[in-house]
Amino acid sequence: MIEKMNAFQKYLAWGVIIVVVLSGVATCRTYMHTVRWQEQVPLPNGKTLMIDRSLEYDPSGLRIPGDGNPLKEQIVRFKLPGTKQEITWKGDYGVGYVDALQLVAIEIFDDVPYVVAVPLSCHAYNRWDRPSPPYVILKYVDRKWARVQFNEFPVKKVKSNVLLALPFIGSERSFKEYLTRVKTYQAEQGALGKVPNTRYLNAEISKMRSVGEIYFTKDHKPLIEMNDCHKLVYDGRGGWRGLDWFEQQKSLDECLAYCKRQKLGQDEPYCPCKRIFGGNQNGH
Repeated sequence: MIEKMNAFQKYLAWGVIIVVVLSGVATCRTYMHTVRWQEQVPLPNGKTLMIDRSLEYDPSGLRIPGDGNPLKEQIVRFKLPGTKQEITWKGDYGVGYVDALQLVAIEIFDDVPYVVAVPLSCHAYNRWDRPSPPYVILKYVDRKWARVQFNEFPVKKVKSNVLLALPFIGSERSFKEYLTRVKTYQAEQGALGKVPNTRYLNAEISKMRSVGEIYFTKDHKPLIEMNDCHKLVYDGRGGWRGLDWFEQQKSLDECLAYCKRQKLGQDEPYCPCKRIFGGNQNGH
């Protein structure tokens, strides 16, 4: 009888452990902190666009000691003016081959939405092929976002027209404090009759807090300088390595052999040898 009871108790104990573990896994998957707000975005044609924004922070993510929860995902939603079409733009953050883009402006030209953003880190700058000036332009076409080059953008310059949170976006606590300050400032300006008193961040506040015009020419000072970022190559396993490790090889064959030893494959984006040596066996 005692042996049977012990066996039963063992099964019961294991059952409790499994339930606890599964509950913990489910909690880890869903336990995210989300900050939401609305903005009224001023467009070049004088009209406005209402957007819903959210930042999702991961309590289990990597962080700098003393900082709050790190950013995992950014989401922007809006309806295309004059239609019922709902459009969503998402950006992912963290480590590895992630977007890591900071939204700078949303524009609509000829009923086509565009997103203008800047890389937030040297890893992101390399992930987006080191654009110069360091901006990334995305165009909404065929119900998805596709990157376009500067010469494909309808204008040579735009004004920032969304809440810009470059110094604060990596920490939940810092961003919440920043958002509270912006809302307090809008309430103060609203009480003075200088801006509309709205529950959302209105277009007048966006204009007052704009960082100014963004030019897509190399001779204009960019919003963020990325010139000091070392050239890096993503290894496909969550890490990055300097491009000079590949460039210092004496030939394409040696470079490809290095990629093989490092288990990077033989082609882009993880092995840049063919791009560096131009497919020439002697590297000339």
